[in-house]
Amino acid sequence: MEKSDDEKLTYRSIIKRIFLSPRSKGEMQNDAVVPLTFPSAPPLLPEEVFIQRVMESCIFKTILAAVVGCGAGALFGIFTASVDPVHTIADPAKVTVQDVIRETRQRAVIYAKNFGVLGLMFAGFECTLETYRGKTDMKNGVLSGAITGGLIGLRAGIKPAILGAVSFAAFSAIIEHYLRG
Repeated sequence: MEKSDDEKLTYRSIIKRIFLSPRSKGEMQNDAVVPLTFPSAPPLLPEEVFIQRVMESCIFKTILAAVVGCGAGALFGIFTASVDPVHTIADPAKVTVQDVIRETRQRAVIYAKNFGVLGLMFAGFECTLETYRGKTDMKNGVLSGAITGGLIGLRAGIKPAILGAVSFAAFSAIIEHYLRG
């Protein structure tokens, strides 16, 4: 698509004006480019400020992580119940729909509790560390992963606690690196 003579002339005159013609300081001030500004947003209402503070609080983040963890755990439990064979039924040859539903419900509840506790602990420790340190960086996630993994593994002993802390910290570091990357 070729430009018309008027467009070429305008383009040429702009280039000459910017780069080639010497101008005095007064001329330059008259040609100042004023950027377009957008009107600022109106100030937040007290209710909006309250909601914003609540959503940024550690308690809200922790509860939200627990609820989302429960939901993800329930879905994961339903999935694993559909893939794994039914273990709680005495005679596998006589499996009924009721038995499958009961097994699926039990697994969904167990996984929901576990994932909910993990989300609660991780988010709680991360937000607490972020508040204490006054920084939002990768260390918060790695440290909270180590604390969470260590406490979860501590139920089985010292060696599992160390392994859990290292594993959760490494997993948290990988996730933080990927998300912040």
